[in-house]
Amino acid sequence: MGRGRDNQLQLGWGKVFGNGVALNLSVTRTRSLNGNNSAYYDGSQPYVNTNDPASSNTSQTVSSLSVSFPLGRSSSAPTASLFSNHSQGQGGSYQAAISGNVGETQQVGYGLNFTTDDNNRNSIWGGNLQTRLPYASATGSVSASSQYWQGSAALQGAVVAHRGGVTLGPYVGDTFALIDAPGARGAQVMDGQGARVDRFGYALVPSLVPYHFNTVALNPQGMSSKAELEDGQQRVAPFAGATVRVHFKTIRGQAVLIKVQRPDGSIIPMGTSVFDENNNDVGMVGQANQVYLRSDKPQGKLTLRWGEGATERCSLPYKLPPPTDEPLLLLKATCR
Repeated sequence: MGRGRDNQLQLGWGKVFGNGVALNLSVTRTRSLNGNNSAYYDGSQPYVNTNDPASSNTSQTVSSLSVSFPLGRSSSAPTASLFSNHSQGQGGSYQAAISGNVGETQQVGYGLNFTTDDNNRNSIWGGNLQTRLPYASATGSVSASSQYWQGSAALQGAVVAHRGGVTLGPYVGDTFALIDAPGARGAQVMDGQGARVDRFGYALVPSLVPYHFNTVALNPQGMSSKAELEDGQQRVAPFAGATVRVHFKTIRGQAVLIKVQRPDGSIIPMGTSVFDENNNDVGMVGQANQVYLRSDKPQGKLTLRWGEGATERCSLPYKLPPPTDEPLLLLKATCR
């Protein structure tokens, strides 16, 4: 018996154009040398039966073409793709698909596709959807043809127990961070796969690079107008396999901008320090005699101090109106 072998020649070409269009073309030719030749001896000489159909050689050519292009000029535009595959003697198959992402942070991904062949005997419709939720990620898919349909769905997330309670997140790796930010409910974790600070003030950073400085940051968009972050980012360098607790300090209370007046109409120097009743430095005087602060009390008294002398300070009492949803209150008060 002889032994068969395959010879294959493959040619390919691809190019990505400046407008985002990608084109790929390939042609593959395979020649099979059939080794099942029948052989026997006639006396002292071997004889090969070359008329045996099994000794014939076969060849096949397969060509494929794919094109993808964006359906718009924006970075968030969906992408369409077309693919065809033709095999000698077996006909061709064809596929069209559209995929993209939507949402404020591109957190929802989707895809639609259709597959058919020359004989239209195996046409299949399909679709899929993926979304990143604040505390989990969800996926779903469905496909159907004239003979069947099927669907699937999955929900994936992480649960971390700690001394402050239990915190949910999309997932966690071997090295991750637990954010502790009281009062920052709704703040988005940057590079956190859609994670947000929960109502208890905690959130998960799914993955950190060990033995390197990692920037852990919160985006205040989504927070209540009654709170703000004192510092929006921290840097940590964890060990491999570590869980790092990262604390963010928040200032809670109603945001107030006070237009300060003096009885004699004089101007308070810009940059004057502002202290509360407990002598905590809560800000400074800005342009046009304005003071910005957050107050969690309906009324209070501030001290403005721009020198060491008794005449280089004044007291500024203020009173807030009834509770409101306004993110910033504008008041006028006299500093005596």
